[in-house]
Amino acid sequence: MKIKARFFCAVLSAIILMTGCSSGSSSQKDISSPDSSQGGYVDVSETQEKIEKEAKREVSDTVEINDRRRGLLDSGYNFNGSEFMIWQTDEKKKIDLATGHISSFCDITGCAHDENTSKGCLEFQPMNSPVMTKDGCYYTLYTQGDCKKLFYRSGGEDRAVFENTYFSDLDAKLEPDHKGAFGYMFRDGVLYIMGQNWFYTVDAKTMKQTSEPVLIGDSPMWYADVSGEHFYMTNENYELWHYDMKTHKLIKLDDKAVRLQATSDGVYYNKYLGERKWTLYRRDLDGQSEKQLIENVGVDFFVTDKSIYCTKEDGAYIFDKASGEIKKINLELTYENGEKYTAKDPMYLTFVSCPSSQYVYVPDCSNVTGEKCYNALFRIKKDTADYDAISLGIYYQPEGQNGSIISY
Repeated sequence: MKIKARFFCAVLSAIILMTGCSSGSSSQKDISSPDSSQGGYVDVSETQEKIEKEAKREVSDTVEINDRRRGLLDSGYNFNGSEFMIWQTDEKKKIDLATGHISSFCDITGCAHDENTSKGCLEFQPMNSPVMTKDGCYYTLYTQGDCKKLFYRSGGEDRAVFENTYFSDLDAKLEPDHKGAFGYMFRDGVLYIMGQNWFYTVDAKTMKQTSEPVLIGDSPMWYADVSGEHFYMTNENYELWHYDMKTHKLIKLDDKAVRLQATSDGVYYNKYLGERKWTLYRRDLDGQSEKQLIENVGVDFFVTDKSIYCTKEDGAYIFDKASGEIKKINLELTYENGEKYTAKDPMYLTFVSCPSSQYVYVPDCSNVTGEKCYNALFRIKKDTADYDAISLGIYYQPEGQNGSIISY
């Protein structure tokens, strides 16, 4: 999934033509294909006036450190109280949640953020697994020499804060050139370090290891989450595992689980039943008392204290945990050219949130060659269907050509 051209706005696209620097704002028009006879000129003053008149969105979220679950397929999204990050191997963008302004993650002074000419640009470094804080961002590097380290970037400076020395036989088999590479998540002052089929804990303040590695199964980990003393994971074999960190008891709970989330009242997970059909289930924190909740849901979901956000074939839904009532959330957005937002495939919409946030985010960054892709970021107030939206542009890429923004 690419996010290049869709992020660039009119004013800053004009600046690119003049200076080579790039950034963007969702409130401005695209000039990625200017009339060559006009030299790519755009009236900057008119667009700037429009920006100044646009009211800022309310940003009341205060996320000191993002403590979301560890996921395989949604790890390219992260956020703090003021910014949402879309992070891929060769492109890393930040969205200002108050203004909708889109900019590069790279904060190197004078950098043009060009893949071919900007050596050292942070957009194109092999940085993985972002976890944003109020003042910076944790990340790992997929390089042979640094894959064992956890880095923290703040104030334009990077420093290694932890180094993993453990790897399993499965790590060595699957990643022989990157033994010691790991995933991670933060929760309640604890840093969880995770490999292909193991985890251990670290004190998040001192960065000192506090437990020995626990091996779980013999297949690569997909999703992991924790609630209190209970650690859960799913893997490539669709196995759902539970490890009690107090009793050190390990048990396999299921053979058909995909994504999961652990909360204070239980563990939630979906089972893949084939033909684009998933069913959402819940168990108590000890892994007992399985209960079916919602049939025919999409691949992702997010659970709050009172609600479950999920998708079906026709869009996003909110499920009331107390009453069992399910209600559709009509995600709507009108672009500058009058066209309406349409999800490319609602069953695969992603819900991005964490326990310490007041919101659930739904990013849609589709890129299907030969089709219009209506890209947007929705921010839903937890336990409600109320939301606001930021346009990421209507993206179109013809066969064999570069893509561009049709309209914001």
